[in-house]
Amino acid sequence: MRKKISMSLINTTKKLGIYSALRDAYHKRIAYYSLKPKWNLIERIVSIKFKKIKLKFKLTDEQTSCYSRPIWKCEPLCFLKNELKGYLQNCSKKNKSGIVIDVGSYQGALPVYLRKIEKNKKRIICFEPIKENSQVLKENLKLNNIENVTIIKKGLWNKKDLLLFDAQGEASAISNKGKIKLCVTDLDSELKRLKINPKEVSLVKMDIEGAEIETIDGMKNLLKVGNPFLAIASYHWRNGEQTYKGVEKKLKKFGYNVKTGYPKHLTTWAWKEKAKYKKI
Repeated sequence: MRKKISMSLINTTKKLGIYSALRDAYHKRIAYYSLKPKWNLIERIVSIKFKKIKLKFKLTDEQTSCYSRPIWKCEPLCFLKNELKGYLQNCSKKNKSGIVIDVGSYQGALPVYLRKIEKNKKRIICFEPIKENSQVLKENLKLNNIENVTIIKKGLWNKKDLLLFDAQGEASAISNKGKIKLCVTDLDSELKRLKINPKEVSLVKMDIEGAEIETIDGMKNLLKVGNPFLAIASYHWRNGEQTYKGVEKKLKKFGYNVKTGYPKHLTTWAWKEKAKYKKI
């Protein structure tokens, strides 16, 4: 009952156009009262202790059509306290320790977390097509002495193509209204190019502003041959409905068990347990 009420309130605030303002206020409360961050405005770095380990993130400048926040100090903190908790709450330790695919990495919260907290020793592949975002990602990895992370400056889609992007920081997305044209590709092709065996991929996290549905179509071989745990942000809206419905439908056809939850950052989790595939 609580989950249904929470989802109803979130959906209502989004329709009223006040969700972003409420979310920002919530993130600031987390930043200032929960994690007790320390700011270095000269070097433009925020540092926090999370599970007794010090983590650092670069402060970013963002001016977009959706919001104006000259120094968005709260975002990396909310990732650690909120989004990451959602992505990984149903993920086993084994899935956190293999090869990880981070689709829509932006500030790099996932690789920093997995390397420092979970001590993942395997390869991490980050997809971040926006130039400014990938630069911030690179700097954050360096700040935290994170190595063996591959940054691929491409977007993921269902095929290789050139598509228009609307570059808006964390909300950057494929859009016909976009002003920059960037390369996109399918995940199966990239794994083949990188000579990565699909069976070695243990975790795929995805947050790409609604393009998750097409991206699933571009990773059919990984889903059939491999057995990764999937954590997909599914709160985005397309054609009047949230993307978790389309994400769940597609993954079930591959024999995956699916579950959607965590209203603070609606996430769809999927995993496979000796399941038979339906014909795609």
